[in-house]
Amino acid sequence: MTMAPKQTTLLLAVAALAALATCASAGYTQSPPRRSPPRMAGPQVYGPPMTNSWLKMPANGRFRVMQVADVHFQNGANTTCQDILPEQLPCSDLNSTALLTALIKKEKPNLVVFTGDNIVYGGNKDIVKSLAALTQPLNDAGIPYMVTFGNHDCEAEDCRPKLIEGDMQQPYSLTVSGPKELHGKGTYAYTVMGADGKPTFALYIFDGGAYLSSEFPGSYDFIHPDQVQWYNETSMALEKMAGRKVPAVAFTHIPLPEYDSAFVCNLPADATNITTGTMADFGMKSKSGMGKVLANNCSFGSTLGVFHEGVYSANVNGGLFSAMAMRGDVKMFNVGHDHVNDFCTPFYGIQLCYGGGFGYHAYGKAGWPRRARTIDLYGNGTVHTYKTLDSWGAYAEIDHQSF
Repeated sequence: MTMAPKQTTLLLAVAALAALATCASAGYTQSPPRRSPPRMAGPQVYGPPMTNSWLKMPANGRFRVMQVADVHFQNGANTTCQDILPEQLPCSDLNSTALLTALIKKEKPNLVVFTGDNIVYGGNKDIVKSLAALTQPLNDAGIPYMVTFGNHDCEAEDCRPKLIEGDMQQPYSLTVSGPKELHGKGTYAYTVMGADGKPTFALYIFDGGAYLSSEFPGSYDFIHPDQVQWYNETSMALEKMAGRKVPAVAFTHIPLPEYDSAFVCNLPADATNITTGTMADFGMKSKSGMGKVLANNCSFGSTLGVFHEGVYSANVNGGLFSAMAMRGDVKMFNVGHDHVNDFCTPFYGIQLCYGGGFGYHAYGKAGWPRRARTIDLYGNGTVHTYKTLDSWGAYAEIDHQSF
């Protein structure tokens, strides 16, 4: 049945008032803006990142972001788990949302970022309801969140617009579709503002796509040149507005090709005791590359975390990493996709990090706990990060590091 325009308008107005009331009850006074970065006059095309009253540096000078990667939520209690120990049975999607609820309580994040493969398209009864069920713990707790997508959220159709439109109806969603002329849906940016009203950090969210079938068949998708241009112009507009380069962290799903180069580059000279997965994962690429890179002495520092599988990036490079390195504002780049990698490794001034697999319906390693990455942003521009494990109720923290 098709609703009359007036009836639809009335329902939207009621929904908006309800969302505003929910925000007010949680201590927030403004619902999230629903717009893409504005156009600018003159030589620049894009303006600075969006702002929102929820994204303010707290009085303690620390803004906490929690990254949730690869939940693979599907049909709730009817979905089974993968790669778990016998003592973890029974297990379903509800174990993933229970973990999310527990980590919200423990970590008390100011923001949660979902970095793709949030749901699984195949066999999903209702993808919009599935994403809403996943984010329900955040809406219940009054925690703002942002979403970008991976290669499993939409497979048989271009459902990103449907997912974004559905998610934007949730009371604490900060997700937007981003500039319509860019590749993908869900490339956008926000600033975290200080008490003085000046930007302290920028948050860049990139839709890295899924698969390539025409230009580069057989490859995962990548961050396209138009998205790189958007980042450059948005970053420069923010610098112009702030009078300085504003430090930033960035998020997408599929790792950049530089992740493999950085990990191999930062291996110690004696790599005999380094565990880097199996030959089936890597083929000969990393093994042959290791000798070449180590001979060139290219180390940028130490890697913290594990590398249990290969870096499954696109076969082509859109140039985002070099753009970020040349701009010099992004301190940390965060991805998912490879569930049993969770390392951070430095490369030309940027920490390249994995979140580690979060969801129980996603593949993993039995006995290797599901996890989330916490990213603390400080008013002085410092970043501190660590991972929290679902270690059977203990929620241990590992691999603390600052940069």
